[in-house]
Order: sequence, then C-alpha cells, then structure tokens
Amino acid sequence: IRPDRVTDTAIGSVLTGTIDQPEAHDLWFFEGRAGQRLSIGPPDCDDAGIPVELLAPDGGLLIVATGCTIEDVELPEDGTYELTVNPNDDRPGTYRLPLRGV
Repeated sequence: IRPDRVTDTAIGSVLTGTIDQPEAHDLWFFEGRAGQRLSIGPPDCDDAGIPVELLAPDGGLLIVATGCTIEDVELPEDGTYELTVNPNDDRPGTYRLPLRGV
C-alpha cells in the first residue's frame, strides 16, 4: 500500500488525484472559519464514486459522502479541516473535486 498523500490546500482550489489502490488515501488540509460554508459539486466535479469524509479541527466527523454531493456545509469552528478521499478503503479511481466557498 502506498503512503497516504498529504497536501495543504485552500477553499477555492480544485483537488485532483488518483487513488491507485483500494486501501490508499489522499488527505487534504485547509483553513476554515466558524460559520463559513462550502460545497463540493458540479460543475466540473468528478468523484469516480470515491467517498470522502470531512473532519473538523477537533477531529469530529462532519460529513461522509461521495465527493460531488457535498452541498452547503457550515463549518463549526475556526481551524484546520481535513478532507480524506477514500476513507473507507472502498475503491480506486481518479477524482477532481472543486472545493468551493458558498
């Protein structure tokens, strides 16, 4: 199994990558503010059916979904958030996830 890919990013960026083995994960970290809203979805979104999970700065789970179905999520606190691609070791594939502020 390849090591997890860990990348810093920001809201407004497009997250792209390839999960080349079912057990592989990509970890994306970004700064958010309490009350800020974000979505990951169309247009130009392709999740290849790969699930993602969003963790709050305190490690609490905010959402688990396929990448292109996250709409209007309100961030609960200031800090560094983590978006994990393929948290359940489900499937390989190539993804493109626009991380948008709402």
